Amino acid sequence: MRTIILFIVCSDPADSGSDCAFLDGRRTGSNIEVSFKVAYPFGMGKTFTIGELAHAAEVPASTLRYYERIGLLCPEGRSPGNYRLYGKESLKRLRFIRAAQATGFQLEDVTTLFELQDGSAEPCKEVETLIEERLAGLEEQMKHLRQVKKVLSASLRLCRKTEGRGRCEVIERLRGGKGNRKR
Repeated sequence: MRTIILFIVCSDPADSGSDCAFLDGRRTGSNIEVSFKVAYPFGMGKTFTIGELAHAAEVPASTLRYYERIGLLCPEGRSPGNYRLYGKESLKRLRFIRAAQATGFQLEDVTTLFELQDGSAEPCKEVETLIEERLAGLEEQMKHLRQVKKVLSASLRLCRKTEGRGRCEVIERLRGGKGNRKR
């Protein structure tokens, strides 16, 4: 539903010249100034409130508000009650963000992808560089996770070995207590 609020201002309402307009059946003066307050841009098509957009994209509304704060998403208009309104382009943009995240890109990367998408004619080289950087970061994380896995596996073996003694050797070691420490 489109809401248009029409304000008519007359320079001289007492003037009964030939250039007159009618408002609510009353004759008004000439030199009419007409202003429109439109709730959202014409041609926007289907609109969504923040809750409707969140539901359509299967994300919490708080995520949309966060994307707005960091500049990834902007409402395309406002309702007469000043609620955010989004169009189909916002839904497409949101789906792009979510697909990029599912691929392994971080939000900073998504910002760069949008800049590349809207900018240079051949962004592939920049996207390749971005992917290479992301892969290098993942390799570092995996290296760290392999170390964590190694430590947790050793702790599990220690628990199983010492569980019959009435105290947990792992907790003792974490407290800094005395226990059999292998180096």
